Amino acid sequence: MGGKAFLADGLCTPRMPTNVYQQVLQNIETKLRNHFNLVDHPAEAPGKTTHGDLDIVVCQLKTKSQENGGVSGDFLARILGAYTWKRTPGNSEIHFALPWPEWDFDVDQCPVQDLETTVQDLRISNNIEPDPTRPNVQKRKQIYIQADIRICPTYQTFQWHLFHHSHGDFWAIVGSSIRRFGLTITNEGLMVRIPEIEPHNRTAARIKLTDDPTTVQQFLGLDVDRFWKHFTDYDDIMDYAATCRFHDPAHWKDKAETDRKSDMMDGREARRVAKRDMFAYWIQTYLPAHVDDEPGPSSHLSREDVVLEASWIPVIGGDFLARFQAKREEWVTKLGRDKFWVDVREVVVVEANNYPSGYVMKGLKREITHEETPSIPSPSSGEGYDLAVVRAAYQENKLDIVLDWVRQNWKAVGQRQEALDREISRQKMRAKRERMAQENSSSHSDAQQAMVVEVMTVHLG
Repeated sequence: MGGKAFLADGLCTPRMPTNVYQQVLQNIETKLRNHFNLVDHPAEAPGKTTHGDLDIVVCQLKTKSQENGGVSGDFLARILGAYTWKRTPGNSEIHFALPWPEWDFDVDQCPVQDLETTVQDLRISNNIEPDPTRPNVQKRKQIYIQADIRICPTYQTFQWHLFHHSHGDFWAIVGSSIRRFGLTITNEGLMVRIPEIEPHNRTAARIKLTDDPTTVQQFLGLDVDRFWKHFTDYDDIMDYAATCRFHDPAHWKDKAETDRKSDMMDGREARRVAKRDMFAYWIQTYLPAHVDDEPGPSSHLSREDVVLEASWIPVIGGDFLARFQAKREEWVTKLGRDKFWVDVREVVVVEANNYPSGYVMKGLKREITHEETPSIPSPSSGEGYDLAVVRAAYQENKLDIVLDWVRQNWKAVGQRQEALDREISRQKMRAKRERMAQENSSSHSDAQQAMVVEVMTVHLG
């Protein structure tokens, strides 16, 4: 089917044949170049004969006075002669419904059934003079073309978007080969995933390597110039994808023989196979036919090897390894402490029995993490020494030592916390009574002054 952005609005945007696609694309880009320094579109997947929508990327508005220095949907709609437009909040992409340039397309495939008009009315509605050679009796549905324009804030994001979205599912295909090495291609760049974080938070597990297209291609072992040239068909582009230095055909063969298909694809890739012809061809046709091909020169590396190699690349930055280690240590500490407090709660629930566990957990967190609280009931000298050791162990992530201390001291901690809470409550009540007394005293004084003024007024009168 065609573009889907306007389906809910009742507008028909069917798929375009290549001649219509190319004509409209050239026309739009010509108009946009009058207003933007950078205008381009991602390369289409090979072998496409129809096109669902137009994807165009722009950057660097030429005249800042336009739209108060910004780019609005109305501004672009006027440039393009669009029928209507819409934009998802927070998204830099704007969808436009453009008049269809030809009326001999098979519009019967359009999912909208109730939009009918004469051909001449259709031409008039699109600001085109009626064609006297066209019959006016044949009924046609009014059809549009969906054009998606992405406004990039910088040249770098402009370049990366073109790179990442070119050739259809190409990067999903390469991604299936590099995933086991901890590498991921996203809208932001080439990422490396931290294995300790990944099971808990896939997004937080990522650290950006680079968003420079050339650096990415070189790091993956792909020919830089070949990427920007035309690919004739699926096999042509997949032969190129298979030159990735991490690609190992035998890896797919081993998975197939052990029937561990869930290891071959994650959930997202399985859904992509069901919906995307190009990716499905890679998984179901190309890979089975090439399982005996030579593996890439780096297909034997471990995830740790890949991280180390990345740190050697000057463009990526000499601080990459330090950032990787710092984030890993931060999250390992966080995850370890999260588990520790779960274990502590289990100990308290089992040991405390009828004792209020709320006091115990609150007190343990305060004392172990060394939170400063006024009027803390002091532990005995021996307990104080133990607590200092425990706090140091907690900071050093020696959590087994801390958990042993919890098992032995939870009750005393709970009693100290209960006494502390009661003392704080008494202090608050005392402060409240003093404040009310002061307010009453002030009110009484004001009343006396008013009475004196009234008496003096009567006397003088």
